[in-house]
Amino acid sequence: MSLGIGSATGRTFMSLRRHYNYRLYFFGQVVSISGTWMQSVAQAWFVVQNTHSPLAVGLLAVCQFGPYGLLGLFGGAVADRLDQRKVLMGTQAAFMVTAAALAGLTLTGHATVWEVYVIAGITGLITVLDTPVRQAFTIQMVGRDELPNAVALNSSLFNASRIIGPAIAGGLIALTGVGICFLINALSYLAVLAALYEITSTYLIVVAGSSRALFLHEITRVPLDLQPKLLRVVRSGEFELRGSTRRIRVNVRWIASSRHDLAERELHRFRGDLYDRLNAARIEVPSLRERREDIPCW
Repeated sequence: MSLGIGSATGRTFMSLRRHYNYRLYFFGQVVSISGTWMQSVAQAWFVVQNTHSPLAVGLLAVCQFGPYGLLGLFGGAVADRLDQRKVLMGTQAAFMVTAAALAGLTLTGHATVWEVYVIAGITGLITVLDTPVRQAFTIQMVGRDELPNAVALNSSLFNASRIIGPAIAGGLIALTGVGICFLINALSYLAVLAALYEITSTYLIVVAGSSRALFLHEITRVPLDLQPKLLRVVRSGEFELRGSTRRIRVNVRWIASSRHDLAERELHRFRGDLYDRLNAARIEVPSLRERREDIPCW
């Protein structure tokens, strides 16, 4: 019986045990999501206190969730074309700024209902990009095989936070008011930002989309001073090689050969696209002088 329980527990937390990046991200989210629910409850309480109107609370919900309802599909399309880790760091930092602004206004006694509406609307706009990027980033951390386990853990965390966050917020509102809830939420984003910063890019799994998207994804790992030159190769096929020749060759060769868990057909498309673009740009890369099929895959 004990062996069966141990085996079930091991399967439940498989993604956390096997993937260091996901473990960092998960525990950062433990703090951040609870803070988010604290702010949600505190915002509603602030509006009720100042308006005594159920309609005003409904308007707050429209400001907070309306942008995602209208623009969610657009956000999902954009998310697939961006570096998810960098975008998440940007969205989490933006959430932190809005929470800090709300805390500052409330603690100094200058907050008004319309300001809460505006900040809720800004938060909703940030969510349009943050939610699909978070979902897409999960598969990069754990891969396709363990994605169901990671999704289940994320859902458990979200539902647990829906209980813990409002419970803490209720106690704090009774003792100190809503301002402290906003402040704690702002500070909670430091946990997820620290986790995202510590994530090791080398262990992220590239998910196949299109050959051009894969090329653009890998270019983000090239030194910043060389990225504009390589991006011009992708977008226009025209490039004049100037300076840092050896360094460019090394990085392009790494891009051509360092694939992760792509299907063979997608890998062949990627190699062919990369070969054609670099050949058109007259960039000589030793590994690309060979036939496309012979480019090594590590």
